[in-house]
Amino acid sequence: MATDFYNEIGQIIEDVLIGREIDEDLASAIAANIITNVAHTFGGQTVYLKNGLSGEIALKHEQIASEYNRRNLRELSVKYRMSAVWIKKLIKRHGK
Repeated sequence: MATDFYNEIGQIIEDVLIGREIDEDLASAIAANIITNVAHTFGGQTVYLKNGLSGEIALKHEQIASEYNRRNLRELSVKYRMSAVWIKKLIKRHGK
């Protein structure tokens, strides 16, 4: 089962690299290297990966929190098409 997971992740990485016009052999080598490093770093651990939309939303919220500088609430509100109230909640949730 783990081998299937590694193969799937490796193929996703390889496809992304090839889509960015990286040579197929190089893309395959990079993907294998990444998988080896991930296996070495996280091997034996349970890792939770948020699925699609919830993961994208979490990343967007982290991005907003990282961009916040106490003077750009309105700018972030316009940029991310969110209310200032909602952005304040995100910032508070991220401990800023």
